[in-house]
Amino acid sequence: MWGTRSEIDAQIDEEIRFHIDMRTEANIASGMSVREARRDAERRFGDQGQVRQAGREMFGTDRPSGGVGRGSGRGNWFDGFMQDVRIGVRMLARSRLATAAAIVSLGLGIGANTANFSVAYGLLFRQLPFADADRLLFVDAWNPDRGDGDRPLTWADIGAMRSMDVFESVGAFSERSLTITAGDRPERVSGASVTPDLFGILGVQPAIGRLFRAGEGASAGFEQVAIISDSLWQRLYGGDPGVVGRTIHLNGREIVVIGVMPARFRFPELEDLWLPLGTDDPTNHESRSLFGIAKLAPGTGIEAARSQLVVWTEQAWREFPRSHDGWDTRAQWFRHGYIDQQGRQGIYLLLAAVGFVLLLACANVANLLLARAADLQRDLVVRSALGATRARLARQVLTESVLLGFAGGVLGVVIAAVWVHMMGRMVPEEMAFWITIAIDPPVLLYTLLISAGTGIAFGFLPALQASRVGLEGLGSGGRGVLGGSRGRMRSVLISAEVALSVVLLASALLMVRSFL
Repeated sequence: MWGTRSEIDAQIDEEIRFHIDMRTEANIASGMSVREARRDAERRFGDQGQVRQAGREMFGTDRPSGGVGRGSGRGNWFDGFMQDVRIGVRMLARSRLATAAAIVSLGLGIGANTANFSVAYGLLFRQLPFADADRLLFVDAWNPDRGDGDRPLTWADIGAMRSMDVFESVGAFSERSLTITAGDRPERVSGASVTPDLFGILGVQPAIGRLFRAGEGASAGFEQVAIISDSLWQRLYGGDPGVVGRTIHLNGREIVVIGVMPARFRFPELEDLWLPLGTDDPTNHESRSLFGIAKLAPGTGIEAARSQLVVWTEQAWREFPRSHDGWDTRAQWFRHGYIDQQGRQGIYLLLAAVGFVLLLACANVANLLLARAADLQRDLVVRSALGATRARLARQVLTESVLLGFAGGVLGVVIAAVWVHMMGRMVPEEMAFWITIAIDPPVLLYTLLISAGTGIAFGFLPALQASRVGLEGLGSGGRGVLGGSRGRMRSVLISAEVALSVVLLASALLMVRSFL
């Protein structure tokens, strides 16, 4: 069916007359009068104006044009896609209640997934604000027999690591509680003693001033210099750049401030002040007070580092059984030093749970689309009669589904933004400074993908159904052609919803039991 707009309109009218005449003849044969037969045929056919408009949109003549044909460019992919979008919007607008219910259902499912992905991304995947973050390791001691982890190392452990060729550099820190006096008002602050090279290993530079130098390390109580956080600088000194070189009173002693760290930097957790840690006796195997930060040598994997640490651990067991027996030196990626395996598993389980919720939403929306399929049947049958292929009909229904998915995605982003804002108020104060939970570009990309994916997922069955329409649908008013098939599809979807609900309920009960 190609030509100018008037030629295509004439062909559409001819198709309409043909189907009405066929139904009229069938009615006369069943005993109706000619007038009654014609009136019944026109009533069963439906709105002829909508049929004409659907045909024009399908063949690209709903816009002013000199002609439409295979060589005019109107039948290309983009034009066909835009026609499907316009028809899809119009069809969704015709069923406002069902469309609103579908969007709300999808919005809740996509919103839950987006919010939880923003948490998972912030905790597990966001790029760390350190140089060569993919080579940084957190090293501590743990006792596998007792399940006792997150314990400090000895100076001998740090010294052994520094002699290993798998590490480019190794630093250490020890957390401390300090009293700083500004004017006449003493204040308790969280602090840490760090080896002078630690900030260099992390690749962090001060906002003003300088870092520690190699010779400035000292034992606790004998330090001469300190670096403070931006938060402490603003709170006690009003952001005065003259603080560098100023003497402060720390634990009753005078210490010179040599630098201020960048805004938000607080290491390892909420520390506001850092002192240079001098290297103690490298043969000290007794005192456990240090946690290690190591940078892998270029081209070295974490398993190679762990292998050398095992060799050192076995040597320490033999030579120093009183202090090292049963203790392993454990290396893990820097991020995992703050979020243990149990925490990571909990995040993945939560993502899986909200994924099931989204699947439930997809099943609900697919049921809604199948329920309104009877109303759409006439339009699909007429388009088929006007020359639309099965693939084109399926693409049209799938386009409507994807439009619903994107609309649900927009609502989901709004819901997720509110949830993340509320979540931000509940973040523990001791959370590492580099952990941020926000709706940012990676999270929005994830939302875009799951919106499109859900649209395709819940639209597949209705699209499959649409590709099976036949011309006999006009003879039955466009209803009942695929009633049996549609009923079976809906039964399958309801069974799937029940199964998913049972899985979610069982998982929730198991999680509650594990916390009790």
